[in-house]
Amino acid sequence: MSIKKLTALFALLALAACDVEKEELETLTLELNASAEDIDYGTTVTLSWSSNASQCYTSGAYWSGERPTTGSEDFDIKRGGPAVFIMECRRNNEFINQAVEINVNKTLANNFIFDVQGEVDFTVDYPAGTQPRVTGLTRGDFNDDNIADTFIGVEYRDIATEALVDVGFYQITGGAIPVVLEVDAQGCQGTYQLVSTDYDSDGFSDVISSSSDQKRLTEQTHLCIFKGAGTGLAYDPEFITNETTLDLANPDVRFMILSDRNNDLVPDFYMLTGTNEYWIERGIEDAPKFEEFSYDNTAIADRTITAGTTIDFDSDSNVDIVLATVNANGDAEYVTVPRSGDGTNWNEAVVVSNTPFTKAMIPIDFDRDSTPDLLIMGDETAFDGFNTDATNTLKILESEETNLFDVQTDITFTKQGTASLNRHILNLDFDVDFDGGDLLFTFDEFGDITANFLIAEKQEVTNDDDSTSYEFVTVDDEELGIANFEYDNAYVIWTDLNLDFDVDAIVIDHLADTNQLNFYIRQNQSN
Repeated sequence: MSIKKLTALFALLALAACDVEKEELETLTLELNASAEDIDYGTTVTLSWSSNASQCYTSGAYWSGERPTTGSEDFDIKRGGPAVFIMECRRNNEFINQAVEINVNKTLANNFIFDVQGEVDFTVDYPAGTQPRVTGLTRGDFNDDNIADTFIGVEYRDIATEALVDVGFYQITGGAIPVVLEVDAQGCQGTYQLVSTDYDSDGFSDVISSSSDQKRLTEQTHLCIFKGAGTGLAYDPEFITNETTLDLANPDVRFMILSDRNNDLVPDFYMLTGTNEYWIERGIEDAPKFEEFSYDNTAIADRTITAGTTIDFDSDSNVDIVLATVNANGDAEYVTVPRSGDGTNWNEAVVVSNTPFTKAMIPIDFDRDSTPDLLIMGDETAFDGFNTDATNTLKILESEETNLFDVQTDITFTKQGTASLNRHILNLDFDVDFDGGDLLFTFDEFGDITANFLIAEKQEVTNDDDSTSYEFVTVDDEELGIANFEYDNAYVIWTDLNLDFDVDAIVIDHLADTNQLNFYIRQNQSN
């Protein structure tokens, strides 16, 4: 080949190389846009994008995986607040990404979306002439599928005499197809206090249940033990080793709760009887087993326990057992018992007078500080464990420097004084605006009330001095006008049955003319 031809060839190759280099240096681009960035719940939003990359990938709560380099997609975003969509595109070793944030305005009513009710999911025939009432409730994962389950106790009492005729235990397991089943307790009738935890650390939640302290003096007491397994709970009185003087057939139980005995951040079981204390400590050798300790019962001997919890009541940085009681004169009093080491110190028990009648007390984070506050609920009269009365006490006791009664915040609702709120409160799984927790209550059957449940939404308030405070704003299902929820003062259990981060409803209604207790599983479609 001649020199002239070689020179021309090299020139052409050089020009081609320059063209390739010029093409590789073209700026990598990506445009990601939303049809709207602030929308109301139920509005479809369209994302469109275009890139000169060779591949694009998406991530976020609502989309993920590979997408074409140019395209559009519609989304129905069901969760309120900000929704972030991220796209990353690449060409060889170059990367570019972009994100859009869409704010979804979701009202309180938008959190309760139900389809038209179908057939009854489960029916129980109960004895004629009796009044059924859900008296105990607890939650756990009884079949180890990582979905919350619910376990309830129901008492059937003679309408005329209030004598206990029968009881029933019912398990609602979550999942793709939620199921209601009756659990045979073989005659054990402890349906009031239900405490759930994984007592033997095998992955399945178990339950211990007992009678109420209110009925202890007039009726036989019961202690029932249920073990979790792949199919759920089953009655198993031999499951927990008992080498103590505790008589499971008539245990004289006064109070039960979970409390961390040895500060290992694992909840242990604590039970109080008329003469002894009992612990079931998790994770120890030969667990689970009852351990027995005597105590000085002077502080509560002549009192009836109506509710209880564990919290630092006197702000001394030590957890106390706090018992709501009614004394022999019918007056409401709290008894606080300091925790000491791996036990309790009854010699330092304190009686607090001039307290309201209390049927429920639970620690909550009300003001978003480092110490828990106490939610209390009570009726106009002392709660006897079964009968209902008008609820007139619903308030937050805020933890301050001396004790929980220093700062009190009332929660008011329209039907206060004429309706009865059930003592089982949902406060962990319900938070519509991500501010630390809202509350759900169900109305007990009482008076002429036709509403079914009450919502207490926590709201942040900016004061005149720029400080922040909090309050609960309440509304019931009738006032909110929730569609397809047409019951008449039915009992409602709230839980997330299918892990879609909303609360589903198990509605329990009874028909006096047919003596049937009907369960309806109502899956919330809001998320």
